[in-house]
Amino acid sequence: MKQHHLVIFPPRTGSTLVWNQISQNLCNPAFDFHPRLYSSEINDKFFEYFLYNVKKLNDMDWCLKYQLSCGSNISNGNVNSDAATQFFRDANVTNLHFCFRLDILDTILSDLIAYTDNSYVVNNNQVRKREKRYIDKESVHFKCQSYQTGSVLYKNYVDQYSEVYDSKFYCYENLSNIFDTEENSLGMKKQLGLEEKKNLIKNYDEVLGILKLYDFYYGRINPRNGILEYDK
Repeated sequence: MKQHHLVIFPPRTGSTLVWNQISQNLCNPAFDFHPRLYSSEINDKFFEYFLYNVKKLNDMDWCLKYQLSCGSNISNGNVNSDAATQFFRDANVTNLHFCFRLDILDTILSDLIAYTDNSYVVNNNQVRKREKRYIDKESVHFKCQSYQTGSVLYKNYVDQYSEVYDSKFYCYENLSNIFDTEENSLGMKKQLGLEEKKNLIKNYDEVLGILKLYDFYYGRINPRNGILEYDK
């Protein structure tokens, strides 16, 4: 039976490294790129395009990244994931790989910096030089709202699908215990530590104040499955 892997990910959780590890080492032969697909990342905008074309790859091993918002949405506080269920079924998905990051603050700051730099993936063994920047309030609120929504969608994926498919969980902070994160075929390198991120943001105190307005700031990530939890 061919293996069809999906890497389920929130932003800034090492999903590209996980995808590369799986596609190169678990797929036989290694999965790199297929002419039917313009990207290794399934996104909302081209969801139907991917569904149409991935169904045609049934005779080969493949691995693709899957954005949380694909096929799922929240309406009146309830998650509807019917389209995601259809995608998993029609694409004959066999394995799910859940990526998460334990440090909530680190995740948000990493996403904000990538957003303001318009640079989400750095490869070819580059370590980018970055300038200090002011991050406007609207951008911070946008990322906070996205994180809050993403945490709900992520939990739904884990609850609804992790026991249906062969599933594994990848903690960003522990990826180096699973495979070599510094020596990879993509040439991706660790860019910034948490303190470096804080120092890059001129109005860090203001940014932190906005984060504290959101419930997620007072939660914690379960290290076993990546679900955002709150103390009772």
